[in-house]
Amino acid sequence: MKWLIAFLVCCPVPLWSQSPSISGPKKNLQLTFEHLDLRVRPGLGVASQTDTQIRSLQEHIKKAPNDYAGYNGLGAAYVQKARETGEIDYYDLAEQSLKKCLELVPQDFRSAEPLVHMSLVFMGEHRFTEALAAAQKAISLGSGNLAAFAIEGDAYTDMGDYDEALTAYRTAQTLGAATSSPLGVAYMQNSRMAYLAFLHGDTAKSIELMKGAITAALQGNVPRENLAWLYFELGERCQARGEFEFVGQKPLGDGFVSVPVKELRGAVVRRFLNQRIEASMNLLIASGYTGQTTETLALPGDPNPFERIVGVRIPSSISGSVSYRF
Repeated sequence: MKWLIAFLVCCPVPLWSQSPSISGPKKNLQLTFEHLDLRVRPGLGVASQTDTQIRSLQEHIKKAPNDYAGYNGLGAAYVQKARETGEIDYYDLAEQSLKKCLELVPQDFRSAEPLVHMSLVFMGEHRFTEALAAAQKAISLGSGNLAAFAIEGDAYTDMGDYDEALTAYRTAQTLGAATSSPLGVAYMQNSRMAYLAFLHGDTAKSIELMKGAITAALQGNVPRENLAWLYFELGERCQARGEFEFVGQKPLGDGFVSVPVKELRGAVVRRFLNQRIEASMNLLIASGYTGQTTETLALPGDPNPFERIVGVRIPSSISGSVSYRF
């Protein structure tokens, strides 16, 4: 008989990525209301809050086709839908809605928010240079949009320029302290700063910041998918894995039965430098023998050979490993 029990424990370490990426082929979609209506499919369960928002904005734009705010809201809703479903088509639709918004909006501080939403589209599609340009254009308009500074930092981080990312995040933090609620600033900033602390090896600081980010998200009533993403990334940063295996007695013939085997395996894994380096400590606590069978033989001191059970003892061990991904 063989039982196998496996478990995964997520350790409280920092997360990253406010905009999860989506991979897959891009499609050439047209911004028509007939097509957009198909994006929320009836009959597949209760519509989500985002689905309801999309339908409402579609109806609003039909009645007010020159309302740039409607296109801006629709683009933002499609970005959220992309996060919730993992379907790349929603980023395409968001980009088309936001392009229409930017055609209609006055070219002043009012165009900052659609530029921020457009930068989220670019981040989701790993178009980091374009995301940076859109965020910086929004910043240049002087609207004081905190998300613009945060996304500027995100783009710098994904491009590997951590010093510039830190400058952007600190600017957002300073501005947010003067203009926004503490919860909103903590949710936006702490997870990002936690990731930078993680990259620099300051695990204690990273954990502290991440706890603050999750607490703020819970109190701030953020969308459930956004909160789920925080927890997912939390588990990606550090994992403790374990496995217990038990092999019971088995008949070996001639009335012999094997000795039961018990193995407890565990590992603690940490990833660094955008998951390019992985370090792990591995533990094996074992009891029993492998390769058990019967043999007729005589050991030193035995007068005559006789049939007996033989096998190789399984040793307990502790080991470590480091791997680097080029």
